[in-house]
Amino acid sequence: MHKITVIHVPGCAGGRAALEIASDIGQVRADVAVEDVVVEDEEHGVVVGFRGSPTVLIDGSDIEPDPQTPLGSMG
Repeated sequence: MHKITVIHVPGCAGGRAALEIASDIGQVRADVAVEDVVVEDEEHGVVVGFRGSPTVLIDGSDIEPDPQTPLGSMG
């Protein structure tokens, strides 16, 4: 089983779009689960690996890693 995690702040249009794409993939692939994670504060962002909205993880790996952006960065 694979997991796509979409991490975003409330109201993020990019997060909504990423979640729609991930959900579409999950509907056609029985081996893919989708997780929607809404980040309300920097502390939670650090815990979940958030580096800006949206952050997309596949099996725990950021698809666009940016080491210049600190974990938990809320913008």
